[in-house]
Amino acid sequence: MDTPAVLIVEGQRFLAELLQRALERPEREVFVASDAPQARDLAALIGDRLAVVVTETALPSERGDVLARGLVGDRDDVRVILLSADPGKEAEPPPGRAGRFLVIGKPFNVWRVQRLVADCLLHPRGAVARLAP
Repeated sequence: MDTPAVLIVEGQRFLAELLQRALERPEREVFVASDAPQARDLAALIGDRLAVVVTETALPSERGDVLARGLVGDRDDVRVILLSADPGKEAEPPPGRAGRFLVIGKPFNVWRVQRLVADCLLHPRGAVARLAP
């Protein structure tokens, strides 16, 4: 079985590195992109191994939720975790994708992201339980 991959899309380098260190495990590979074009290139390289996308919603080149929709397409086995400054206003999940597009409000803690990524990888096709803020 191929090693599942997590793609982090985060414009702030220190936060991207923090998330990368927190999410790295022997059983998965973690990739980091600083913007949408780099994320698309990495997603193409990762291919079918892409299991989870962790992205901020406020990317410089486009909104993270729009980018994630493009990266995921129709795949039901890829989860998206959106890091949002205004989770009630931004980042509505696409129709029929609730439970696959999860929103975490900022500020967030890395432990929550770790838990959600682990849950996404354990249950690739089921709905992921939302953690309380």
